[in-house]
Amino acid sequence: MIDMFRAIWTRKKLVLLTMAGCIVLALVYLRIATPLYSATTEILIDPRKRQLIGTEVIPSGLGTSALGADTALVESQVAIMKSESVIGGLIDRLDLVSDPEFSGGNGNSPVEVATSIVRGIIYGNAALYERSKYDKAKRKLGKRLNIDRVGNTYVVRIESQSQNPGKAALIANTLAEIYIDESRQYSENSTRSAASDIDGRLDALRADMQAAAQAVEAYRDQHGLIGAQNTLVVEQQLYELNKKLSDAQAELSRSEALLDEAKRAIADPLTADGSALESSLFLQLIGRLADTRAQEATLRTTLLDGHPRLTALREQRQSLEAAVKTELERVLSRYETAVKVARQNEAALQQQISGLEADTARSNSNSVRLRELELEADLSRKIYESFRARSKQVNEEVGLQSDNTRVVSAAYPPSRPSQPKGPLLLVIAIAGGLMLGVFAAWVLHIFKGTEVPAKPKKKRSIKNFRRGTANEPHALDKKENLGHRSRRVHR
Repeated sequence: MIDMFRAIWTRKKLVLLTMAGCIVLALVYLRIATPLYSATTEILIDPRKRQLIGTEVIPSGLGTSALGADTALVESQVAIMKSESVIGGLIDRLDLVSDPEFSGGNGNSPVEVATSIVRGIIYGNAALYERSKYDKAKRKLGKRLNIDRVGNTYVVRIESQSQNPGKAALIANTLAEIYIDESRQYSENSTRSAASDIDGRLDALRADMQAAAQAVEAYRDQHGLIGAQNTLVVEQQLYELNKKLSDAQAELSRSEALLDEAKRAIADPLTADGSALESSLFLQLIGRLADTRAQEATLRTTLLDGHPRLTALREQRQSLEAAVKTELERVLSRYETAVKVARQNEAALQQQISGLEADTARSNSNSVRLRELELEADLSRKIYESFRARSKQVNEEVGLQSDNTRVVSAAYPPSRPSQPKGPLLLVIAIAGGLMLGVFAAWVLHIFKGTEVPAKPKKKRSIKNFRRGTANEPHALDKKENLGHRSRRVHR
């Protein structure tokens, strides 16, 4: 290892010259190389959609999907920015096929001819054919663009390079505009397509709803299940008959109570409840009878039984009693007839109800199928109403921008070139020149060899000289020993 350092040190001039040459080449390259300027645009890809029809325009939170889904979403948008449609739109909008920086020259320059020949040797004869300016611009633009995601965020960085700082910023900003325009156009087209599909589906859903409703009505007509207020005919009739039966039973109870009161009145007219018998004549007669009896009782205390006045009052009382009895018999007959009619009416209603209950039992099986048809009709109606409401909402959203992607940082013309990087290139030139010089020095040392300089002789005293004279080799032997040592170093 010491010999290696010693060999390199003896050729230090070669090492320094090699390093200086690399530095000169780096400086020459920095002098003649075309500078490239970099401009950066940042786009926020917000996964939320603006709810323009709802109550909340922009939902809270910036994404509820999983991390993997968010990564796939952003990476997909990065791939779209690199796609043919976006890059081709950028080339067309900026007319890069007419820009010599991207489309290249006419192909007649020595450099281009040499490049074409080299491509033909490497890739075959197909590479000798001249590519179109569009392909050249696309290939060059692909090298000058760098599109990637900023960390684990929803921000995408678009970096463009150009020989002109203004053009670099223009390319980055234009690419962002094209991507946003295409995203919004896609969103609008998707909304229009969805509206068209929903509108086309509405006619079929309307026909299904009408067919289901007609099936319900036809089944009701066929089985006599037509009713109102979601009630079957049999059920309505049974309800009405039960109500009539209740009224008939109440009327029968009332008539029987009046009949009992009439019977009690016949036994004792004066104590009977005249108002309950519903006879005004009975009330008049019973009032006159009570007055006559009172007068007769008064005269009996002062007159004899054969007195004409007392006899007249007695005859009048007997006549009134006969009239009261006749009226009570008439009222009794009327109430007996009313009770009989009420009982017959009750029996008839009971018979009708029994028949309807049998019909209800027979219609239960038909009602099950009717309910199924009604459920199908109701479901068809709800689906149609849902699609109709959605169609109205989607048609209102057509033309409204629901995409929330936006530019968060526009590109500006840079003041300094990004390439070539002078300090870095000089550091590489110094390090590379040093390594190359060391390597060249070591190679020369291996193939040519080097003589290691002899160590200086030490001064010896006369005493030591005399003591060691007999043991020291001859001077010629010393030279031979040095020669052998030199050859060993060479080997």
